[in-house]
Amino acid sequence: MNPVTPAVLAVMALAADPQQACSKMGSAADRAECFDNAQAQDSVGFSSSLNVKGVILGTLESEAVAQLGPGASCGTVSSAPKEQPTNRMCARPTSTSDSFAGVPVQRLHYWSLDQRIEAVSISLPPTAFESVVEALSAKYGQPIMTTNVVKNLSGAELENAVATWTSPSGDRIELRRFGHTVHYAPLWFTSAAYEASRSRLLNAHRAAATGDM
Repeated sequence: MNPVTPAVLAVMALAADPQQACSKMGSAADRAECFDNAQAQDSVGFSSSLNVKGVILGTLESEAVAQLGPGASCGTVSSAPKEQPTNRMCARPTSTSDSFAGVPVQRLHYWSLDQRIEAVSISLPPTAFESVVEALSAKYGQPIMTTNVVKNLSGAELENAVATWTSPSGDRIELRRFGHTVHYAPLWFTSAAYEASRSRLLNAHRAAATGDM
């Protein structure tokens, strides 16, 4: 298969229905190439490096700060979850105009591991879960959908939907309808390096809990 042209990539990345978009390509060759790549995307998931709001995972921390613009900085936070392999976070002041897939962003954090941005966390309103899944599916293919049960402060049980996309290289996208509270939906973009580090950390926690060290 020939390399995908920029025009084909642009249509496939932005279209809510890649197959429909392919049918609108100008030439028969472009249409055929677009259909081939749309089918490949459906079968193996996404394969390109994750670019989140202008920062590609794996970017040097110093370069990411420059890309994030005025007011951006990095520092150590004490509130990072224990299952998170880093507590070094980069961010810029959140604007009321910040959005993801047309949805207002509550929080946007870039997580640095070994001086590289290897994860991005975005907090969104839970009511936007379906529309964000649709937008991500248009770009990265269909997710694996699972559910679990969470409780609100009143003790009522709620079904928590989870959508996950994983690339052949190990990069991962996860969107949950509810996070640690039912007031936000956490969206995580993580690199293979971040996932490997997180896995080692979780294994160490399990070993410590069972005394198997």
